[in-house]
Amino acid sequence: MGSAATWLRAGSCGSGRTRWGARAKSSRRPGEDLAQAKEKLNARLATAKASLDHMNESVVQRAKQSAVVTNEYVHEQPWKALGASAVIAFLLGLAVARRN
Repeated sequence: MGSAATWLRAGSCGSGRTRWGARAKSSRRPGEDLAQAKEKLNARLATAKASLDHMNESVVQRAKQSAVVTNEYVHEQPWKALGASAVIAFLLGLAVARRN
C-alpha cells in the first residue's frame, strides 16, 4: 500500500507525465541537456574531422605515388606516351566535332 500512496503523492502515471498530462519535472537543470548535447556533437565533429584528415592524407599520398610512376614511365618509354597522348587527343577531337 505504501507504493500506491507514493504514486498518488507524486501524481505520476509512470510515463514521465503527471496525472493531468503535464510533463514531470526533470532533476536536471535546463542548460544541462543542452551542454550534454553540445559535448556529444563536438565529440562527433572531432571524430569526423580526424577521419577526413586521414582520408585526405591517403588520397594525397596515392596521387603523389601515381605522379611518380607516370613520370618514370614517360621517361622510360617516351614514344609510347607520345602515341597514347596523340590517340587520346584525336578521340577527344572527334567527340567534340560530333557534338557540334
